[in-house]
Amino acid sequence: MDIYNYKKPIFSKNKSTFNWAHIVPGYILPTGTMQSGGGAYSWYINKFCQYEQNLAQRGHKSIYDILEQELANTSVGSNGLLFLPYLIGERSPWWNTNAKANFIGLKMEHQRKDLLRAIQEGVAMNLNIILNIFKELWGKTDGRTYKHYVQSYHEDEEITPEQAHKNAVELAEHTKAWKGHEVLIATHIDKGHIHTHFIVNSVNYENGHKLQWM
Repeated sequence: MDIYNYKKPIFSKNKSTFNWAHIVPGYILPTGTMQSGGGAYSWYINKFCQYEQNLAQRGHKSIYDILEQELANTSVGSNGLLFLPYLIGERSPWWNTNAKANFIGLKMEHQRKDLLRAIQEGVAMNLNIILNIFKELWGKTDGRTYKHYVQSYHEDEEITPEQAHKNAVELAEHTKAWKGHEVLIATHIDKGHIHTHFIVNSVNYENGHKLQWM
């Protein structure tokens, strides 16, 4: 997880993060690195999704599209299931080669889709721990840490989700006020009309300043 491109190294307590020399001369890349971020998802697919892999192959689809449809029918919190994504130990922030992965709270009523969502949420949980370390180092734990914008299309407008997402990416790339701010873009079709969410990190990774644009 690469948080900021900066000119000075950032040192965290307990050495939970570290610094790379940036490809751009004169810059440093403070970093927190997980062992099994995408790897946890791949592990789940390889061990439990043979049917979906065959289905994707026969239908010339991406297995991720099939699993995203399954995830759409799950709820935040994975029905009370927690996943610790330490399949091969962990680097940031624990640096523990003996750390083990776990499903915590597994019960009879849990379905396979709950495990799938728990894996994604478990990875996000560990990444958030790393992110909070950098927030503390930057003194950005108080106040609003992101801004939320929505680009919406009328239900009668003829536009595909792919085109809407492309438009959103172009908008983010050309919005000068967002320069130096990380932007998460998600296009949704679940409300009867196509709309895109922009979650903008309010802290500029180039200079540490807060986003002032409304």
